[in-house]
Amino acid sequence: MASLIERATSTTAHAVDPVLLRAIKYSARASDAAIQDAFCLILSLMSKPHSHVQLLAFSIADELFMRSKLFRSLLADSLDGFLPLAVGFR
Repeated sequence: MASLIERATSTTAHAVDPVLLRAIKYSARASDAAIQDAFCLILSLMSKPHSHVQLLAFSIADELFMRSKLFRSLLADSLDGFLPLAVGFR
């Protein structure tokens, strides 16, 4: 899961590659641990100083948010940390 997210956010494309996104969503269904790992990795990627990486990480977070109850719960629990990363204030 981590390698898929890293590959998806290390590209110069304007959006996440649909094939990689599908693979990320498929991997997320494997276990709760995969969702938790993805959540932690997405937060760390969103804290990087590169806006393009932040945008791609946010796009992946959006997809996982729509599909995973656990991801929504994790995001709700750490909304105070996620919101500044998403908005851009530090």
